[in-house]
Amino acid sequence: MSPAEAREHENKAEAVAQYMRNEGVGLEAQNKAAEYKLRAMRRGGQLLEDMGVKRGGDPKRPGGALTLASIGIERKRSQRWYNITRIPSDCLCPVCQRPPPQPIDGPAGDGGGYAVTGAGTR
Repeated sequence: MSPAEAREHENKAEAVAQYMRNEGVGLEAQNKAAEYKLRAMRRGGQLLEDMGVKRGGDPKRPGGALTLASIGIERKRSQRWYNITRIPSDCLCPVCQRPPPQPIDGPAGDGGGYAVTGAGTR
């Protein structure tokens, strides 16, 4: 996964959560969408740390500076990601400590979707 993909997953999870709130879907399903967003944000922060991305970049880095702008991540988003990444795993809620959901085949059959269970009705 790349930081851009993590951003995409975060945005999609937020859209799903908002749709569920608007449609009056049960809280369990809304919480699963929020959990997925949190996982995407945490993974995005880990990826940025692993890549050594700095806000202004490192001019001494061979091949040029790797900056947030060069990979398409906004500064405010990266700050949120870094802050979530710094929370120790054992301090996260018990729901977020369980294993992530297993991917299912999406419309393109690429394995990029996730099953959302527990969706209630109005």
